[in-house]
Formats: sequence, structure tokens, C-alpha cells
Amino acid sequence: MKKSKVLLCLTLGIIIGVLACLAVYFVTRGDEAWEIYLEEKLIPNAVLAITTLLGLLIGAQPMIKGVSNVISGFALATKRISDTSDKDSTLVEDMREKYNMLEKKLDREHTELCELKQTVSKTNDILKASDERIEKMLHIGFCNTDELVKKGYAREIAKVGENNEPEKA
Repeated sequence: MKKSKVLLCLTLGIIIGVLACLAVYFVTRGDEAWEIYLEEKLIPNAVLAITTLLGLLIGAQPMIKGVSNVISGFALATKRISDTSDKDSTLVEDMREKYNMLEKKLDREHTELCELKQTVSKTNDILKASDERIEKMLHIGFCNTDELVKKGYAREIAKVGENNEPEKA
């Protein structure tokens, strides 16, 4: 609305200035009937120009208001986009922090799993060695017992040890 007031004042100032220049011209000219010219031509044309400008200004008022509303709508949309962008950047930072925390946790768990794997591997090696020793001890124990050897049970025990399946008697 300020711009339209400035435009109106500027237009009125130009019109008044032109009228003042014409008045000075006619007063200094002297030999013409400037009063008649002023009343018959100049004043009607000036009134026509002023009313035309005022009519255009009044007719343009709805358009000016519409443009003003559109501009304010764009300003509001820009503000909303800016707010959304700020929220998104905050969300991205939060997600980045959570990702870093999860990555650290995953690294710790990976380290723990590697240590556990080494422990299980060592334990497995120990159990294999122990199993082999126990198997040798059983072999020696069963194969050196006269009663088991004579009755054939030692052979059956050896077969079970080799096949990991008991045979039906």
C-alpha cells in the first residue's frame, strides 16, 4: 500500500507541476485569452487526465492487493521451507550421532566376537587333544583286558571307536 501512495503522490505532483508551468506560461504570454483557453481546454483535459489516473489506480487496487497476498504467501512458504530445512538438518545431525554410536557399539561387539572365537578355537583345540588322549587311554584299557579280548568285546569296542556307530550283537 505504501508504493501505491507514493505513486499517487508522484502523479499528483507531476500534474500540479505541469499545471503550474502552464499557468506561468499563459500569464507571461499576455496577448492570448488564456482564461478562455484555460477554462475550455486545459481544465477539462486536466480533469480528464486526473480522473483517468484515479480510475486506473482504483481499478488496479484489487490487482495490487492480490499481488501483495501472493507475495506474502511466498514469504510464508519460504519461512516454512526454511523451518523444515532447519528441522531436517537437526534430524540429520541426530541420525549421524545415532549412526556413530551404533557403529562404535558394533565395533565393540565385533571385537568381543573375535575374542570369543579365539577362546572357542583354543578350547576346541584343547578338547580335541583331550579327546585323543582319552581315546588312546580307552584303547589301551579295553584292549589289554584279557576277559574283554577273549570274549570279543574289545574288537566290538574298537569298531565302535572307528565307525562311531555301535554294532548290533
